[in-house]
Amino acid sequence: MAESGLLIVETQGRQRIYAINPDALAAVDTWLVPYRAFWDQHLDALETEVARGRRHTDRLSSNRHPFSKGA
Repeated sequence: MAESGLLIVETQGRQRIYAINPDALAAVDTWLVPYRAFWDQHLDALETEVARGRRHTDRLSSNRHPFSKGA
């Protein structure tokens, strides 16, 4: 990670102090912009489908007779 420029490593005696390089992190953030837009849209769609599935499952379970095999 240090080779990527994301980390700043400072040696103090036998210790190494690590910090995140904010400039490098900003560059990564900029690089991720188009991917975020892609994934935000797809994850929103997935969330919608999961919610539909839950509503469908809830509706099916509420329609079961209390003495049926599946209850």
